[in-house]
Amino acid sequence: MLLLSENVFLDTEVFVAKNFDFSSHKFELLQAAIARGNLFIYLTDIVVRETEKHIVDAVRIARRSLSSTKTDYRILEVCKHFHEAVNDSKFETYEKEILQSFRDFRSKFVKEVIHITHVPIEDLMDCYFQEKPPFNKETKKHEFPDALSLAEIIQWAKENRATAAVVSNDSDIPSLISSLQAGDFLFHYNTIEQLLDSLSATEEKKEQLSKSIQEHYTKLHEELRSVFSDACFHPRGYDAEVVDQELLSAQITEINFLEVREDYALSECEFDCEYRLEIEYDDPDAVFWDSEDKMAYCFNRKRKSKVFTALFYLEVELSKEEGGEEWSVDLISNHISRNVDFDPWE
Repeated sequence: MLLLSENVFLDTEVFVAKNFDFSSHKFELLQAAIARGNLFIYLTDIVVRETEKHIVDAVRIARRSLSSTKTDYRILEVCKHFHEAVNDSKFETYEKEILQSFRDFRSKFVKEVIHITHVPIEDLMDCYFQEKPPFNKETKKHEFPDALSLAEIIQWAKENRATAAVVSNDSDIPSLISSLQAGDFLFHYNTIEQLLDSLSATEEKKEQLSKSIQEHYTKLHEELRSVFSDACFHPRGYDAEVVDQELLSAQITEINFLEVREDYALSECEFDCEYRLEIEYDDPDAVFWDSEDKMAYCFNRKRKSKVFTALFYLEVELSKEEGGEEWSVDLISNHISRNVDFDPWE
């Protein structure tokens, strides 16, 4: 399965499942993907508060567990540093350490903690009273934080006109997404592993698509020549205008994918172009200043050919028929408009 959205919201259960070990292999892979710009991680304010509460509660449970099983570790009491490791002040240190590791993760790798104060809850209340997931359980009242968190994500996606993915092992999430009619823009992954597998599959596909674009370079170059022939270039000064233009060369220097699906992709390609402009302009040596009219008049026009180099960012579309193997590659950007610096004495 390909990556469905680069905007990823993590649920509390993601951190619980990894025991808040941000140095674990999967978290390191996730953090590397974030650093490369492949993923953008978000949290809701509800998840932040719920996660920190879970850390505090889990440490307290661990402390009570040790207190209730003293006979099981009585032999360890003879060890020099045993009491130092399990006294109350140490548990407070452990709690602060785990909380700080979570806050460090947020600071370094979370793009934004969203807090939306105007989440519409009408749909949630309908789900509650109609006992739809996640409110179809005896403990349905306890599901409100998760449901509100999802409602925040939906509202964020709508306000930003963006897609998003939720990583959570809560089996009710897909049903709730469907109940809230968000299936067109909100997606679900069960685990970080599933998310990373999707990312890996997408990166592999991007490599294949990039290769296809390069293989179709000759066709794209010809399409780009056609676009250049209709381009609008605007020389600055000297009442100059372009009377002829020609693309001399173009190289694809970077490919960024805006959308990738199984049988379709949209990319923005950076073309490093060299092009010639034939420019007609007022001859600066034939300018007459009329002091009475306080206007300048030019009695001669000249032409000059000049070669420019510049980067152009154009969209390239890739598609293939269902069951087909060959990708069709087409330049879909069909208009270029740009100001150019022009000095007749150069």
